[in-house]
Amino acid sequence: MILDSREFTVGEIMQTDVIAVVEDKNVYDASVLMKTKNVGLLPVIKRDNTLIGTLTDHDIVIRCNALKKDICKTLVRECMTKNPYRLVSSMPCSDAMHFMSICGVRRLLVVQNDKLVGVISSSDIAKISDFCPNERCPKDDCILIEMAKSLKQTSHLSFSS
Repeated sequence: MILDSREFTVGEIMQTDVIAVVEDKNVYDASVLMKTKNVGLLPVIKRDNTLIGTLTDHDIVIRCNALKKDICKTLVRECMTKNPYRLVSSMPCSDAMHFMSICGVRRLLVVQNDKLVGVISSSDIAKISDFCPNERCPKDDCILIEMAKSLKQTSHLSFSS
């Protein structure tokens, strides 16, 4: 198979098996889901899969526990972060990485017509740098390789060299 010389897109490497929570669930159920799936962030969606926010372990502590709210009665939409950063799947990975850097985040949600379709993380982008340079990133100074080197220095994630 011959690959063209364009760069990888977000859609080609994003994770599509995203665990999300519906806005009208209570915070207790969301926190149990976080523990069960070993995640610190849940996209928050409406029943029609429209992305409306994110819920993090930090959100639960600051907007619920610290205010002595009952986590069994408090709804996710009351504690979530509204209007999260998001991308479209056609965006080049280098642009996604630049956006992560500007926003100071390691994960971004991917939407199509405001519907959640995936998530991409800085580690996802770093993983594809192992395949560079190649037909999609033919330059010796591939931007993904440089990004991966930077991530390896600043991340708690383990990478094989």
